[in-house]
Amino acid sequence: MKAYAKITIGIPVYNSEKFIKKHIETVLTQTFQNFSIIISDNGSTDDTAKICEEISNNDNRIMFYRHEENKGAFWNFNFIINKATTEYFVMSAPDDLWSRN
Repeated sequence: MKAYAKITIGIPVYNSEKFIKKHIETVLTQTFQNFSIIISDNGSTDDTAKICEEISNNDNRIMFYRHEENKGAFWNFNFIINKATTEYFVMSAPDDLWSRN
């Protein structure tokens, strides 16, 4: 993860294989590029983890965490928040689509 990133984008996921790739692509094509991404998979039973791992292997701004069991949405949100080290933070849903700017 970029140590000097200005903002962390937290993406909690669970069984999001239909949306997550497109969402991450829209984040990565932002005109503002000084960010890091934390993705936390809360025990998905579909291909969400596989998709997230492949994407994170290709971009050092992305940290991907896989949890074997679903510990609940509140736990997953807090996990991401506690991993963030940047000045600013935003939580993003896996089915969000962002404009370029």
